[in-house]
Amino acid sequence: MRFGAVPVAGAEGAMLAHSVRLPGGKLRKGHVLTAADIDALAAAGVAEVVVARLDPGDMDEDAAALAVAGALPDGSGGCGLARPSPGG
Repeated sequence: MRFGAVPVAGAEGAMLAHSVRLPGGKLRKGHVLTAADIDALAAAGVAEVVVARLDPGDMDEDAAALAVAGALPDGSGGCGLARPSPGG
């Protein structure tokens, strides 16, 4: 995984590492940036964003959490599966 700050113009297809507030709403952590997102960020004056780009063989944090939970035996200390929710 490659992680760090990048210019907004080069961030399309990358996953946001932190939520970003915009005048029209909020782009949440984990959101994969689209061309429309790049336009909205640029229009809001955001120059760079912190993103993650997965390398071949990497998995995103939701998939990793499901893999770990699925590997646990049933009844493992109260662990259960639930829909993931972003931390902010």
